[in-house]
Amino acid sequence: AWQILRFYKVYTMDLAVVLLRLFSATVCPALDSGLGTLLCNDTINPVFCVFSCPAQQYFREDGALKNNQTVTCDIGTAQWSHVSAHNPLGSFPVCSELVDPESYTLRTSQVYTGSNTCPENAALSTALTTTLTDKTDTAYNCLDTAVCSIPAPNVSCSVNGTSIIISFLVQLTAGDLSSSSLLLSFRDQLGKNILVLSVGSARRRRGEEWTRHHSGGARRTRAAVSLSSSGELKSEVVVDCGAASGTVGTSCIVCVAGQYKEAGECTECPVNSYSSSVQSTECKPCSGDLGTVASGSDSESDCTVMCEVAPLTGGLRSPAVGYRVWASTSISTYCNTNHSVEYSTSNTALCRSPTQPSCHKMCTIASMDEGAVGNTTAGSLLSYKEQIFYTCTEDETNRNLTCSEAGAELHVTCTKESPHSYTIVLIGAGVGVLLVGVGLVVIKILKAKSKVAANLFEREL
Repeated sequence: AWQILRFYKVYTMDLAVVLLRLFSATVCPALDSGLGTLLCNDTINPVFCVFSCPAQQYFREDGALKNNQTVTCDIGTAQWSHVSAHNPLGSFPVCSELVDPESYTLRTSQVYTGSNTCPENAALSTALTTTLTDKTDTAYNCLDTAVCSIPAPNVSCSVNGTSIIISFLVQLTAGDLSSSSLLLSFRDQLGKNILVLSVGSARRRRGEEWTRHHSGGARRTRAAVSLSSSGELKSEVVVDCGAASGTVGTSCIVCVAGQYKEAGECTECPVNSYSSSVQSTECKPCSGDLGTVASGSDSESDCTVMCEVAPLTGGLRSPAVGYRVWASTSISTYCNTNHSVEYSTSNTALCRSPTQPSCHKMCTIASMDEGAVGNTTAGSLLSYKEQIFYTCTEDETNRNLTCSEAGAELHVTCTKESPHSYTIVLIGAGVGVLLVGVGLVVIKILKAKSKVAANLFEREL
C-alpha cells in the first residue's frame, strides 16, 4: 500500500508539472554557470538548480565561505529566486581559492585575583611569557614551539573592583598557517586551566607594604605579587590576510578580477564599474553613459549601452519590467490567461528594439452556426489579429473571421438567403424603374403645358 501511495504521489506530481507546462507559455530563462557546474531538476515545480564552484574554490556569502548555491524558478512566473534589479540575468558568484594568511592574532582579556593593583605592563609581559613557556607544562605548545609570541607592547591591565583584568595578544606567525586550530587550542587551555603569574614589580599604591634592599644604599621595591586567573575569558581570533586576499571569518580568499578589497574583505565592484586584475583596491567607473548589467564586472568590455525593460500590461517580462540590462539582451514576454501577443508576432525581442511585444485580450468565439465547418468551435479563443477560415455547407461559400478588436465576441455565421428574396428584389427594382418612368412622363407633360400657355399669352398680346 505504501508503494502504491508513493507511486501515486510521484505520478500525480509529475502529471501536474506536465499539465502546468502544457498550459503555461512561460519558460524559465537559461542560466550561465560560468566556470562552475549547474545541476537542475525541471521535473518539479518550482524548478531548482544547484550551482557548485570548482574543487577547492569558494565564495563569500553572509560573512561565511560557501561553495554552492541553490536557486529555484516558478514555472508560472519564469523568475529565478536569485534574480533581482542588481542581478537581472541571474549571474552566480565568482569562485576563488583560499590562501594561507600572513598571521593569526588571538586577543584575550582575563580576570585575575590576588591584587587590585595593576603591575607594570613590562613586568606582566615577562610573567606571562615565563609562565606560558614553562617546559613542565605542555598545555601551551603554541608558545613552546616558538611559532607563537606575545608582543610586549600589547599587554595591558585594568582594575576590576577587587581584581584586575589582563589583556594581551598572542600571534601565530610561523608553522602551519592553513588554519587557526593551534591558536584556538591555546585559547581553550587558557580558559580551562588556572594560570598563576608571579609578577616581581608593580606601581606603588599608598599604604602598601614595601621591602628594603641594602646594596650600597637603601632601595625600596614592592614584594612579588601572585596572580591567579579566574577562568573568565573573553577572546577573538583576528586574521591578517595581507594585501592580495580578503578575510572571511578566520580564512583568507583571493580577491579576483571583478572585486576589490575594502575593509579587509573582497567586495564585488558596484554596478557600472569594473576591475580587471587581482589584488585591486578600487574599481574603475564605466565611461560616458555606458554601464554594466550587474555588480562584479571584470572587464571594461562589460561596460556597454544599457536599456530598461519596457512596461507591460496583462503579463510579465523576463528579465522583469524596469530592470536595466544590456541593449542586446533578449526580452521574453509572457501574457496572462486569455491574453496573447499579436498573432504571428514573436514573444521575444531585443531590449533595444523600438517596440516590445504587447499583451492583448483574446477574442472569444461566442457562437457558431450549425452549417459552419472549420478548425474552430464555440468557446475557442483567438489571438489578437488572428484570422480563421470556415465553409458554409448550404451554399459552399468560403468565409473568414478576424480578431480585429481585442477582447471582442465573435460569431461564426452562415446567413441563409430566402428563395423569394430574389423575386422581391426584382419586383422592387421593377417598381422603381416604373416610378422613374412615370416621373419622366409627368415632367414632359408639364413642360408641354407650359409651352402652350406661353404661346397663348403671346397671341393675346
